[in-house]
Amino acid sequence: MFTNVDSASTAIKEAVDDGVRILAYGDYDVDGACAVATSRAFFRYINYENFEIVSYTKRTHHVDTNILIQALTRKVGLIILSDTGSGASDKVEIERLAKIAKIIVADHHQAKYALEELENVIFVNPTYFDGFSGASGACVTYEIYKNYIQKYQEKNTQDFVKRTVFYPFMSIYSDSVYGDNSYCRQMHRDAQTADIPLEFNYMKYYSPSKRFALFSFAPPLNACFRNETFDIINSLMFSKKEISFSDKQTLVDRMEELRGASRAIVNLITQQVRYKEIGEFILVDLTGYLNQSVPNHVLWNNKGLVAGQLAGREKKCVISIISKGDHYLLSCRDFWGRDILSLLEPFFKVGGHSSAFGGYLEVNDILLLEEVLSSKTLLGNTKDERIIRRFGSLLPEDFQKMAYENEFRKENNLYVLDVPFSHFQIGKSPERFTEQFESLILTLPDRRKIYIPREDWSKQYSSLKVALYITNGLRGVLVR
Repeated sequence: MFTNVDSASTAIKEAVDDGVRILAYGDYDVDGACAVATSRAFFRYINYENFEIVSYTKRTHHVDTNILIQALTRKVGLIILSDTGSGASDKVEIERLAKIAKIIVADHHQAKYALEELENVIFVNPTYFDGFSGASGACVTYEIYKNYIQKYQEKNTQDFVKRTVFYPFMSIYSDSVYGDNSYCRQMHRDAQTADIPLEFNYMKYYSPSKRFALFSFAPPLNACFRNETFDIINSLMFSKKEISFSDKQTLVDRMEELRGASRAIVNLITQQVRYKEIGEFILVDLTGYLNQSVPNHVLWNNKGLVAGQLAGREKKCVISIISKGDHYLLSCRDFWGRDILSLLEPFFKVGGHSSAFGGYLEVNDILLLEEVLSSKTLLGNTKDERIIRRFGSLLPEDFQKMAYENEFRKENNLYVLDVPFSHFQIGKSPERFTEQFESLILTLPDRRKIYIPREDWSKQYSSLKVALYITNGLRGVLVR
């Protein structure tokens, strides 16, 4: 289910056998932190001490330039990058790192450049990828280590899972990538026997679950990131040496204080803020709150929470922006889980998940943003709502007919494709499908979703002729 996972575990085995110093780094969010904590748990499990972790120093969602400095000064031979490295802006830094060490990029995002063509780089990615559904960056990292244990250790794999699955499972919900598939269901089963790390002992009355992740685990950690209080995470989750329980409890108490403060700030702003409605979008400018009672960096980092609260309250897509002088920071949250990212990617520097992402705009791009938003109509509160929310697809009205080379043929001004049923993944049984849904959702081998209306579908067909109206750049497609 993951590309190059064997190659990655082999690279780790060779590094361990040669005593090479290994460096672990994760993206600056809960998923990235969970990935690094998983790396720490793995190296402790195999009793390998010649590994280091890149501590958090400044918030970024790209490969931190400090990695190169640490790799050079500490003579690192293998670098494991988790939940990052696949963005187009990461290419230069990856190429620089690959000149001094072997690189494993363990990321659940699709690469924006030809990572597999870079020398000395192994890219591990979910093969069933679809809109980030199913596996987090921490999961990809965890699967590499589990593969290592299965191939090279005589230890019981179940024991390894019990000790390490907590963090990757927490990240699935914390990063909003849980999907109704066999992988996530297996992770859920494994997590029920997981050891909850001592650093989260204050949650001992809960078991690993969605509620546990969303209400007890992720919010305090997110508060640390948004307040840029990285020493808590560095000490609690990244420290190679075990710290005392009293020190852990002190750090946990600080996390909870930050969580409460962030919540109060977001609630206050959400109640007071004025915003502009542009069709089905809401655009909110938080610049006016700068240089007031809230520290600027806290306001910059909480713009996503403000957008999320407004989206939940108004049941729309909310884009929040805030000035940083020569440019604007942007955060987007969509209540319906639609693919807004693909709508904005052609125009602006944005990245993240399809319905929850960030980016930045040049000062002169504000008018362009309003123009783009006003020209789009979203489908999210109609009879197709259940399908849209489950699969996170954006379905604009202005469909354009597009052909993909060597895949479609033109017929009566439509592009058609014959697809064997063996290539489909059908979530509902045929009998139940016709009773509950207006459209059938099919997954092509290249991971695109196909929606087929009930009257055009029959389980008796060995293949289907599908007329595809495909929106340029979007993952979802609709058949009408």
